[in-house]
Amino acid sequence: MKRKILTAVIFIISAVILVSGGVAAYKSYNLKKAKAEAMKKIENMVDYKDYRAEQKEEAEAIIGRYSKHISTLSSKKEIEKDISVAKTEIQQIKTDAVLTQEEQEAESIAKTKEETTKKAGEKSGKKSENKSKKKTKEETTIAETTRNNSGGNVEGCVGNDAKNFY
Repeated sequence: MKRKILTAVIFIISAVILVSGGVAAYKSYNLKKAKAEAMKKIENMVDYKDYRAEQKEEAEAIIGRYSKHISTLSSKKEIEKDISVAKTEIQQIKTDAVLTQEEQEAESIAKTKEETTKKAGEKSGKKSENKSKKKTKEETTIAETTRNNSGGNVEGCVGNDAKNFY
């Protein structure tokens, strides 16, 4: 009877060890499977044809960094968190379409500024031209006054005043 009890206890202990080893193996298998799926999921987040060379390199760096990190994790919860963070980082990379649109908008703004500056310069030039005409009229008036006061003698006129007599 002791022998039967001892055999039964050994059998139960063996079964527990076998089951617990099986459970651990199952958990390990599931974790490895989750890691592989996570890496594939991160890799599939990027459609490389939508990116320029520099942005492709940036995406590849993110994918590489998270693939290495995921391989070190010990729970599905941690893996899911890494997938979420990687997705956020990848979404922040600008696609070729976004960059092209930004470049066109910047060109448009620069062109508008240039046109505005040019128009302002033209207005300023007209004001300067009007001031110049006004100054010339004043000089002519002064010269005529001087000529009239000097009885037509230009010897008293200096510079532009003398030129305005002829």
